[in-house]
Amino acid sequence: MQALAAVGLLAGAGAVVVGSSEVVAAWGDRVSGSAEFTAADVAFESLVDGVEPWALHAEDAPAVVNRAAPAMLPGTSVFWPVTLRTTTDSPAVGITVVGAAPQNALGSALRYTVVRSATCTAAAVSGAPPSDVVVGSAAAGVPVATGSAEGVVLLPAGTPTATGTTVPLCFRLTLPDTTAVWTDPSLPGSSTTVRWTLDGTAQPNGS
Repeated sequence: MQALAAVGLLAGAGAVVVGSSEVVAAWGDRVSGSAEFTAADVAFESLVDGVEPWALHAEDAPAVVNRAAPAMLPGTSVFWPVTLRTTTDSPAVGITVVGAAPQNALGSALRYTVVRSATCTAAAVSGAPPSDVVVGSAAAGVPVATGSAEGVVLLPAGTPTATGTTVPLCFRLTLPDTTAVWTDPSLPGSSTTVRWTLDGTAQPNGS
């Protein structure tokens, strides 16, 4: 029902030459030095629904929720966890949730919320304080085309020998219990695929 993609930034590489001034030809000297720089490899990976293995999940190979979602009636919701972490030696990464383009009337009717939570249940989402909400609100969702604020989720940097600390998220997708939904003749029996993208931007100072 959703896709995750790792988007990295690549800095340039170069060399620096430093030297002292030549004072007098007979008494002076000139020393040069150089240093080689390597661009950081910026990447993060995801574990979706606790089913798929950790992977980068590029846009052309998205992570897919494997658990079959039940047919939804107005007022019902489905939940799934998405856990993120930076890869080994990656700097910290700021995550932005990019909204999904609705495919049909059902996609346009759906609403979603994302919160930071290690558990992914109705109680966990509804009880999330404002500081834990990534998209939408604990009480109500927003259209699937709505994205988050830029860099709203910070993934801690990895180290040369270990991945970064994991950051758990919970997605809630709801078909609203409204008159408009109940009376729309195009919705019963319809289906849709919702594809979100998670964009990551390096955070040089980890913040």
